[in-house]
Amino acid sequence: MATGVDPSGDSTDVETLVRTYGSHIVTPRWVACLLDYVVLFAALMFAHWACQGLPIVVPWSLWLGVAALYFIVPEAMWGVSLGKLHTKIVVVDRHGNPPGTARALVRFLLRLVEINPLLCGGLPAGLLASLTPQKQRLGDMLAGTYVVYRDDLEAIKRVRAEAVEIHVGQ
Repeated sequence: MATGVDPSGDSTDVETLVRTYGSHIVTPRWVACLLDYVVLFAALMFAHWACQGLPIVVPWSLWLGVAALYFIVPEAMWGVSLGKLHTKIVVVDRHGNPPGTARALVRFLLRLVEINPLLCGGLPAGLLASLTPQKQRLGDMLAGTYVVYRDDLEAIKRVRAEAVEIHVGQ
C-alpha cells in the first residue's frame, strides 16, 4: 500500500495518490470483482428461482434490476460493494468522496461491457487499470472516479483535517 498524501489538502490528492500505485492495485480490484460476481450470481439465482413460471421478460428485467442495485446503490452512497469492502478498496471522486448516483451509474453501464463474464471476463478492465497512469478502467475514466485503498483515503482525510486545524488555529 502506498500513501502518497499531499499535506496541502489540495483536491488533487486522490489523483496524486493513484499515480503512486503500481499495478498491485489491480489485484484487489480483481478479487473484489470476483467476490461481487459470486454474491451477485447467488442473488440472481434466487431471483430466477422466485420467478419460475413467469414470462421470460420478468426474470431478465429482475436480473438487470438486481445487478444495478447491487453495484449502483452501495457504490454511489459509500463507494464500496461487498467485494470492495472485503478487499479494503473504495471508489471515490477526485475529492475523495463517494461517487454519487450518476458516476456509479456510468461505472455500472461500462461494467456490463468491460467486466462481463460472458465476453472477455475482466480482461479489458484489468488491462486498462494496469496500463493507465491513474489505474482506471474505462468506466472510471468516463465517470471521473478512482479506486484507492481505504487506509490511504483515511490518511488523506486526516491530513486535510490537520491542515484545517492548523489554518484555523493561526
